[in-house]
Amino acid sequence: MILVGYWWNEPIDTKGIDELEEFMVALENLKKNVTTRVDELSTLNGSSSSNSTMKIARFGAEDQFLNQVAIDYCSSIVPYELNSSGDGQF
Repeated sequence: MILVGYWWNEPIDTKGIDELEEFMVALENLKKNVTTRVDELSTLNGSSSSNSTMKIARFGAEDQFLNQVAIDYCSSIVPYELNSSGDGQF
């Protein structure tokens, strides 16, 4: 029996930029699908949709921050390294 893992658990260390961009789009689509399903279930259960909306807004802010960090990191000309304690250094 061959066990197949989930695509979102695949290692990203060996992926190229094109593969990483496709992976990012797929994760964004997954997040949208999960959010839609949560909203559907909340409506069926009579739950307030404001809680779901608040969670979506929070995730949106986090995504914006993470995207900016990635852009800033990728456009930096200063090498970035992790020391043995895991702290980043320039």
